[in-house]
Amino acid sequence: AWAARVEALSRRQDAGSRVADLADRIARATGIADEVRDLKKSVDDSPVTDKVLASLRSADAALRQAVTVRDAVATTVEVAGPADGTVTVDREPRELVGGSATVHVTGHQEIGLGDWTVTVTPSRDVSEVSEEVTRARADLDRLLVAAGVEDLTAAEAAAAARQDAAEEHREAVLRLTQVTGTGTVDDLRNRHERAAAEVEELGTRADEALQRIHDEDPEGAVVLPGVPGADTGDEITATSAELTDEADAALREAERIQEDITRVTRAGAAVRLEGRKTELERATAGRDRLAATLAADREQRDDASLDSELAEAATALAEAREALAEAESRTGVIDIGTLSSLAEGATSRMRRLRERAEETGHAVSRVTGALGEHAGVAEEVEDTRTAVERAEREHRRVSAQAEAAALLYSEVQEALARARERYEAPLRATVERLARTLYGSEVDFEFGDDLGPSRRTLDNVTLDTTQLSGGAREQLSVLTRLAVADLVGGGDAVPVIIDDALGFSDRGRIDRMNVVLDTLGRDHQIIVLTCDLDRFDGISGATLVPMRQVLAG
Repeated sequence: AWAARVEALSRRQDAGSRVADLADRIARATGIADEVRDLKKSVDDSPVTDKVLASLRSADAALRQAVTVRDAVATTVEVAGPADGTVTVDREPRELVGGSATVHVTGHQEIGLGDWTVTVTPSRDVSEVSEEVTRARADLDRLLVAAGVEDLTAAEAAAAARQDAAEEHREAVLRLTQVTGTGTVDDLRNRHERAAAEVEELGTRADEALQRIHDEDPEGAVVLPGVPGADTGDEITATSAELTDEADAALREAERIQEDITRVTRAGAAVRLEGRKTELERATAGRDRLAATLAADREQRDDASLDSELAEAATALAEAREALAEAESRTGVIDIGTLSSLAEGATSRMRRLRERAEETGHAVSRVTGALGEHAGVAEEVEDTRTAVERAEREHRRVSAQAEAAALLYSEVQEALARARERYEAPLRATVERLARTLYGSEVDFEFGDDLGPSRRTLDNVTLDTTQLSGGAREQLSVLTRLAVADLVGGGDAVPVIIDDALGFSDRGRIDRMNVVLDTLGRDHQIIVLTCDLDRFDGISGATLVPMRQVLAG
């Protein structure tokens, strides 16, 4: 009973600790889950996503590009007047900010100055660029209205706030996972309910064990230090070492009592006779007790178990009767009074010894149960220590690999950057030198990571290569190939094959490209395949070879 109570109370303490821990985790997880839900709603409700922001930036860049193109080709009219004055442009009022206003005229346009109207007509109508500005502005305004912001600055602020909320959401989800593990808040609640039920069940077991202790030891003679009894709290204060010492002491006491019992039983036939009588009486009492409690025991154990115990008790009674008969036949005419006195003394001592033996047995059972509760802890600690060492070795290995990979990536990127810097300068110089012949003016180029032209600046107008016309991109491709050939040759001739190029170029650009080809053709072998001889008839040093002659040869 003491062992069962120790086990129940110990497990109840552990279960109670789990209940408290789960309750705390549920409280923290519930708060974090609410935070996750609010942050996700904030992210979902924000209309300025990365895609929307990219569209707004693209529309804003298109508007600025359209305005740049319009300003470059339009006729500029500067109107000066009072700082608070106004003029009309096509009957639309415009304030003179700072006493002046700039009007970009791309087509027939009327400027009203008080009672006077001035009609401005440029030398050529380029009103389509103004229409492009209008369309670009309308596209930008439409996107701004859809995003619910006033301008691009507000959109970027909203996108930044959305990104912050998304990052907070990811951090909150990570914190929630750290609290809930692989499960959910509901899983924690279910585990809390099961742990609470386990606490209640173990409390019931502890109470049942305590009742058994009261039934078997009504005077409370047996006390286990550190383990609560009937009138104490429910917390076990005994340590494992104390329980082990208690068990060792109980074993030593049991051995000593057994020695005393053996010595007494060897005191003579009369003593053994009385011992047998006592055993007979105890067996008889045990049989009666078993019979009386059989009905109650049937509720706790099956009939087979009870029948087995009853058979054992009957066998013990029969053996005791046989021993009694044998002892009576051996005693003969021994003085019964003397034997009775000796028997009474031995019985009294035997009773005390047996009481001590029972107490020792209870202590052994109690300590054995307590030790069993803590069995396997050392093995678990050792397994955990081995797992930690294995994880640390794996961590060091992966960290070393990661550091090596990071170093390799850094060195490769630095080498690529140095190589790009080494190649970009001569390539840009050569392309810009050839481009000056093609465009007839200074032109600057920017190159991307792949050393391909990415932007062109001509007449103070900068355009991405993707914004150039098909003919301009084709011309730039030919120039780049020629520049690479010139650099790779390093003074030696390099063959260059051009297949039916300049199909989308105007006559002026074709003539200038012929000059470029003629210049490079003096040092390199340039082979041009074409079905339109007129495109390349300006190359003075070219040799014409008809395809039929090539096929015939």
